[in-house]
Amino acid sequence: MKRTKLVHPFLFALYPILSMVNVNIGQVEAVEPLRITLIVLTSLVILLLILKLITNSWDIAALICSFGLLLFFSYGQVYLEVKEWAFGTLLVGRHRFLGPLWLLLMLTWTYIVLIKHKWRYSLTIGLNIISTVAVLIPLVSIITYVSQEFRIEQSSMDVEVSELELPMETSDIRFPDIYYIIVDGYARDDILLDLYDYDNSEFINFLQDMGFYIATESRSNYNQSDLSLASSLNMTYLDFIPKSYGVNLRNKAPLREMINNVDSTRKCNFEGWNKR
Repeated sequence: MKRTKLVHPFLFALYPILSMVNVNIGQVEAVEPLRITLIVLTSLVILLLILKLITNSWDIAALICSFGLLLFFSYGQVYLEVKEWAFGTLLVGRHRFLGPLWLLLMLTWTYIVLIKHKWRYSLTIGLNIISTVAVLIPLVSIITYVSQEFRIEQSSMDVEVSELELPMETSDIRFPDIYYIIVDGYARDDILLDLYDYDNSEFINFLQDMGFYIATESRSNYNQSDLSLASSLNMTYLDFIPKSYGVNLRNKAPLREMINNVDSTRKCNFEGWNKR
């Protein structure tokens, strides 16, 4: 049988990790995907070695591993999609049905790989192509995001010191403590009462008795936490971000900068960024 590079098991192992990083990029530390990548690849190598000893073939071991990875990583997603499926009163979307089905698929694939010798080369080529395309999709998106973040950080570093308004000396001034509590995703009391028939007055009254001011009938400028916090903490709208970087910008570096450094961002008002 012709030989070809057996890269598909490793690419299929990397795909779910890259996809999760792509979906949650900007919210995960770099060490987190690196740790899980090391665990997954180490486990894959051990499994490949075991299957190689059993089958005496790298091709068979790789094909079994790749299909096993596809079944393993897809199981949870498939279960979420079918868990409410029912035929009459019988709920078919249950582990007791889906588990044996997955096992049957695995056994069927293993039988085909072991018996159909002529298929192995074509299957390997096909899986190499599919896994390569699958990995490239989130990888390109991640690279684009990182390059945007680098460009944004470089732009922010280029802001001239002279553009910043130096803060006044405050060593002798005692400012009051201000607690800005944002119950993220928590609806207003009138909305809770109207849509969910839930009376939240006890919680509201408790806060008011503690001396907090409750902004009744208020609403957020934006429907995402990062956008809302960056806007409210800096008391400004965020129109300049899409104007400067385009409406398709996924990178949240400007928002993080505005949230983490409220004083500095308000003083320079991103003048250096807006000029670009």
